[in-house]
Amino acid sequence: TAGDVFLSDTGGLSITGISNTGGAISVATTGDLSVDGSVTSGTFATSLAATGGSITQTGGTVTASALGLAAANGITLDSLAVDSVNAANSNGNVTLVDAGGLSVTGISNPNGAISVATTGNLSLDGNVTSGANATSLSATGGAISQTAGSLVAGALDLSAATGITLGNLAVASVQATNTTSGAVTLSDADGL
Repeated sequence: TAGDVFLSDTGGLSITGISNTGGAISVATTGDLSVDGSVTSGTFATSLAATGGSITQTGGTVTASALGLAAANGITLDSLAVDSVNAANSNGNVTLVDAGGLSVTGISNPNGAISVATTGNLSLDGNVTSGANATSLSATGGAISQTAGSLVAGALDLSAATGITLGNLAVASVQATNTTSGAVTLSDADGL
């Protein structure tokens, strides 16, 4: 079957499971949003929003093509299987753990740290901003690259297996580790 799932809640919500492989998923709440079971939209988009709270995960996997995230007080999702992610958060940290490779189309978190890890290639395809706070990027089975946008952070920590190429940085300091093959190429606007 086909069709989208749209849910709007007041006060906070626990998702014990949503399966909608024939359409998109959109869930929004004014409080905290806890992913306590699998959320699956297959090749369609998923959007999760906690306009007055945080987004956390205690169980399951979030599976989608494009994942959109919006929160007020932090985002922690440690079991993702998505193609791309875009996230906006006001206060607190943003921590994302993905399997298979990830395109970051944008992350805005000016008042907290950002941590993004994937088992495949990690591509920055839009702005990533943690203000003066730290950002950590990891591609344990692939490379880290940048096709668009800028990366703004205080301390930047990078870890990849097959190369790191970031051409538009504005960071205070950087630490990089590349374990297997490929070059490490970094270009910063303000000096390191």
